Amino acid sequence: MKREITILVDDREKKPLPFPSTLVFLDPSKSPTDKVSTTIRLITEKTRLETADYLIKGDPTVGGIERKGSISEIAQNCLTFNGRRKFTDCLKRLKDTFKHPLLFFEGDIHKIQTAKIHIPGKPFNPGIAVDALIRMTLEYNIPMHTMPCTTIGQRRATGEWAARFLINTALMD
Repeated sequence: MKREITILVDDREKKPLPFPSTLVFLDPSKSPTDKVSTTIRLITEKTRLETADYLIKGDPTVGGIERKGSISEIAQNCLTFNGRRKFTDCLKRLKDTFKHPLLFFEGDIHKIQTAKIHIPGKPFNPGIAVDALIRMTLEYNIPMHTMPCTTIGQRRATGEWAARFLINTALMD
């Protein structure tokens, strides 16, 4: 296993996840019941990615994470004509490009009903944006994870979780 891994971050990410500089990781050469760990150094590199917001350098088709940062972004992506067209294309690329794609919703799930969303058209309940997102992920068979990220600690934990996901997908290849 590599002791140094580079995570590519799409340069269009407005608020990229913070990744730890090192990660104590379950040693893949040992049985999990042995509880043997190894330390991996993580490097991030910003670059233009065609598909996904995060992936491991050198493993471009194994795992990729597409991040959505708020219920407003989801509403734009799922409930407007142009946004839905672009998001559908994104989901198709994720499914066609990666063995293990993941859609990552970074937001406060418990605040969905009170979210303030500004998109053209009549007022609506923000929960319908979530319904549209769930239907799209089911249609394209792309798993979705949600993580609250309102504090610095939560964002750091989310960055660590994302790094672990990407590294584990690379190990499965």
